Amino acid sequence: MKIEEITCNITKSRIYESDNDSLSASQIEVIKSSDIPKEKIIKLDDDTIFQFDCLIDDDEQYLSFKLSEIDAVAPYIYIKNIKLDEIKRVHKMFRACDDLTEVKNHIDYLFKNNKIKLSQKKNDEIIFEIKAFYISYEDEFKIVAERRMVNNKDAMLLKLYDIQKKKIKMLKEIENYVKNNNVDKNKMLNKINEIKEEYDK
Repeated sequence: MKIEEITCNITKSRIYESDNDSLSASQIEVIKSSDIPKEKIIKLDDDTIFQFDCLIDDDEQYLSFKLSEIDAVAPYIYIKNIKLDEIKRVHKMFRACDDLTEVKNHIDYLFKNNKIKLSQKKNDEIIFEIKAFYISYEDEFKIVAERRMVNNKDAMLLKLYDIQKKKIKMLKEIENYVKNNNVDKNKMLNKINEIKEEYDK
């Protein structure tokens, strides 16, 4: 099995410029996996879940692979913008494609059929590991997406700070309850769950 890898220059995409710079921390909402179609969800590991989007930027004439973390507040996305001539160098299967729409259709099909997996060696990159049939055999190639801050990063960071403060306060409240109350294990667990529910609101 031959593995080919290419890391192309990332150019700024207008597709993802819709984030509002003036958002406040209270306006940031966590996107829940239950609200995302299952066919758009991909896991990096047991804890990190992303929404995958494959979109064409007609003005800049490139295909964008985008990963947005869900079920968490994340001040960044992982993205790869790649032009038609670049994707043709990634793997020979794309050389027969006349335009980015054909490439996107292939990527969407592979994603839908679980032929795209994620891996990570460095925190600032995620690797798309793609398997596809080429003539008579299955081949594998990689595309590397880089981490990029979202436009409303200040609001995102404030939201993360607020969440961190709430968690610290919650842990102190649990610690104080345990220290000041002689309770059995079940009662303690019930109280922890009560406190957790209060802070999750």
